[in-house]
Amino acid sequence: EYATPNAVKISVDELTNESSAILYESISYLWSLPQVKNTFNKRQYFSFIENMDYFFSKLDVIFGIDYEPSLQDTLKCRIRTTGLIEEKYIINDVQFNIFDAGGQRNER
Repeated sequence: EYATPNAVKISVDELTNESSAILYESISYLWSLPQVKNTFNKRQYFSFIENMDYFFSKLDVIFGIDYEPSLQDTLKCRIRTTGLIEEKYIINDVQFNIFDAGGQRNER
């Protein structure tokens, strides 16, 4: 039995073993479909989230109730940005300025 849209409208704080298992099974089923895999393999023609294959390969871990993101998980995340963002860091009394030219390549 798979989740219905209303069954998964909960916050992370309300996640239970049962609802987590439903989400895991539903997303795992979709990811296992040959049609989805074939579409993903042609991702250069579509707008897929970067690193989704990394996270989909870890569904059993991610949907565990006690899941804590690893450093690798955090580094694989991406936040879409727009405009020009500057971050300044000082390391060993040396200032570094990091610039993010936000948006997709075709928006720059």
